[in-house]
Amino acid sequence: MGMRVDTRLPITLPILLSIVDNMPSLCSTLYESRLYQAMCTTAFFAFLRVGEITICPRSPFVLQIEQLVKLEDQTGGILGLKITFRDFKHSYNKGDVSLTLSRRSDICPVQILLDYLSLRGFSSGPLFRTPNGTAASRHSFTQILSLVFQRCGIDSSKYKGHSFRIGAATFAAENGFSDVQMRAMGRWKSDAFRRYIRVPSLSSSSS
Repeated sequence: MGMRVDTRLPITLPILLSIVDNMPSLCSTLYESRLYQAMCTTAFFAFLRVGEITICPRSPFVLQIEQLVKLEDQTGGILGLKITFRDFKHSYNKGDVSLTLSRRSDICPVQILLDYLSLRGFSSGPLFRTPNGTAASRHSFTQILSLVFQRCGIDSSKYKGHSFRIGAATFAAENGFSDVQMRAMGRWKSDAFRRYIRVPSLSSSSS
């Protein structure tokens, strides 16, 4: 019996920008809007698995705020944010793995995350959490994604939470990152990342 074809499509930069732009109209509070904007942009630029940003019975690796460090210049300006992964899928027999989010002019994961943190504060606990301090749930994240995908005019049956990780791999490949770099950034233990890379025609699909 052949392998099941993965029909999930990758989030692209235009789609990510549309998600960020449309999120406020779907959220009832500014906090909720900035939370989900930060979750989506960080998931894309940090190659995150859904289980690393949301809590569910099978997600023991939810990111904690202590894993995030500001990278500042001599004047105190924030140049980027470093995420250190200590426990993650396939982390056994490995040391810490770090990934830096850098500022961008088109869509800036650093500023979006800082805007969220200005409301969240820097007290210990899950990086992405509700106002009452509990980790964001997979159920709530899945619900808001379905709504925002529809608002963006794309098929929510083909775009899922894992589409951010698929998009990250596709984006890295399109921008010339090596296999070694992509394996490290996505914390893959093998070349499994190659099956995440979609051809450009699929990457730009919105149906």
